[in-house]
Amino acid sequence: MPLSDIMRVSISAQTQGITQQGFSDALILGAHNHWTDRVHIYGNLSEMVADGFATTDPEYRAAMRWFSQTPTPARVYVGRRANRPTLHWTLTPVVGNSTVYRVKVNGDTATYTSDSSATAAEITAGLAAAIDGLSEAITVTANPTTVTFEANAVGAYHYVESLTPTTLLVALDHADAGVAADLDAILLENDDWYGLIHCYNSVAEGMAAAAWVEANKKFFLAQTSDTAAANSTTTDLLAELQNAAYARTVGVYHPDPIAFNDAAWMATVFPYDPGSRTWKFKTPAGVSLPALNATQRANLRNKNGNFLDRVLGTNIMVEGKTASGAFADITHGVDWLTARIQEEGFRLFISEPKIPMTDGGLARLEAVVRGQLSAGIGTGFLADDPEPTVTVPKYSDIPENDRANRIVRGITFTARVAGAIHEAEIVGEVTI
Repeated sequence: MPLSDIMRVSISAQTQGITQQGFSDALILGAHNHWTDRVHIYGNLSEMVADGFATTDPEYRAAMRWFSQTPTPARVYVGRRANRPTLHWTLTPVVGNSTVYRVKVNGDTATYTSDSSATAAEITAGLAAAIDGLSEAITVTANPTTVTFEANAVGAYHYVESLTPTTLLVALDHADAGVAADLDAILLENDDWYGLIHCYNSVAEGMAAAAWVEANKKFFLAQTSDTAAANSTTTDLLAELQNAAYARTVGVYHPDPIAFNDAAWMATVFPYDPGSRTWKFKTPAGVSLPALNATQRANLRNKNGNFLDRVLGTNIMVEGKTASGAFADITHGVDWLTARIQEEGFRLFISEPKIPMTDGGLARLEAVVRGQLSAGIGTGFLADDPEPTVTVPKYSDIPENDRANRIVRGITFTARVAGAIHEAEIVGEVTI
């Protein structure tokens, strides 16, 4: 007689897992044509070269900064745009006699020195002639008060840096080619990334990307090299981001576009638990120190802009703020806590036959929230004093209609963000 005739046993393996949202991966958004799909994931630079990227491509340069940090992030996502912009710049000289104007285009330097009776028209003509000799890939135009130049090929990447920023203003000012539509298409193909690095941040494209990030709950580090960002103007990218009060975009200024300060800085924080690190005081490896005076630093701070500074021989990022003025680690941590509570609640629903509409069932939902608040304390994002509180309604207090529809409302919690100390004032007295 088989044993199953006497004792019948049926075991169900409850091993189904859920996908957790990641907060340590970033997407570098470029306009390359090395493959036809929208997203590839790379674990190192050699894999990018094998896929056709040149070491001079902006996506490669950004990834190089990403992988240069310690600890090194495990991977980076690279996105492909279909709506490729045509890069356009405007140079505006400050008219001065016997003044040197210098600009770097794709690593080559053009110089023009005005005479003793300078006019705007002769300066722009001289600058245009000097720039025109550097590359056949751009078209240069001398205007009465500005020099404009544009890439000859759609999507082609060029980079421009003013080497005399107080006398020669530079602005990347091409129109938005459709960055939101590109990000929508990328998201449909792969939504597993959280941070965004954009290689073509004109004011129009930077603002469009920031608006998309705000709506899609991602996190954007927007680097600009426009000289106006460090001035008191109100129409540059940093000022526009601040006016929009975007809490998911961090504005970064660096005069050299290929410094990719944004990618390097993000990679110093993303390997750690969200909210466990302040973004201030980080030292992104490989990023050159910009030459900023006290007025420029003040202007950047007034716009909630972030930049690399040097204190006691150490390069550090300041101030670690989003465009809205909130600190970046708080936005990062809140996103993490929100996702983990949602995920653990869903895990509870799918792992049990049902969660009863009883005080006992409500207590199980309370335990989910408390567990994630405890995890937040463990990572250093939340403070343990005062201890977080969780309020859950009693079954008898739930409206009859909600009970009939199997909906629980009114579960609330309060918790204090641990925050960080960025400044200290110490007063002492010594006596004989």
